Amino acid sequence: MLLSLVLVALGAGDAAVAPEPAAVVDLSEVREHPSRWLGETVRFTLQIDGARSGVPTYLSSLGPSTHVAFAAWGDSQVLWSRAEYERPAQRLFARRGTPVAARLATASRYTRFEVVGVVREVLQGKPWIEVHEARRLERAVSEGALVHATRALSLMEGEQWALAADQFARARAGLLPRAALAELERLQTECAERSDASQRERKLR
Repeated sequence: MLLSLVLVALGAGDAAVAPEPAAVVDLSEVREHPSRWLGETVRFTLQIDGARSGVPTYLSSLGPSTHVAFAAWGDSQVLWSRAEYERPAQRLFARRGTPVAARLATASRYTRFEVVGVVREVLQGKPWIEVHEARRLERAVSEGALVHATRALSLMEGEQWALAADQFARARAGLLPRAALAELERLQTECAERSDASQRERKLR
């Protein structure tokens, strides 16, 4: 705003003004408080679920003739948790014919992107975000990691701590995001400690 006033004062009011920087935020925050972010440019990391068809577009300018709809998980969502896995954001859009739309449409599931977009609308309590930029990130949760982590959770429910720890160790293989690695390591350590405690108990009997 200040830059615009300075340019006008200098007789350069027609010069291009740099856009406001995007606010760095987690997608979960935008989903929880969409009205707070309405009209704002935001930058966040997502994990792609895939393109979506049949998204209801009543009262919205982000229609299927002009935009491709996508679903994605926020970077803080733990995908080996069924509750998180089953609730990706469904209202992400990119304009048809743009490199961003092509990049997101052809990405494999679980690919991570750092994106910049604008919260265009809030309908039925959900943010509708138009994505303008998407940069692919090297680290991502692989399908193999999800399989091993899901098995480990099932083994934890049966108190098979040593087997669960082994599955969490397998899940950590590969180039995973640091937050996911830290959580898997925490769970593996917990299982290993419980396994050791169980073995000590058996010896004392």
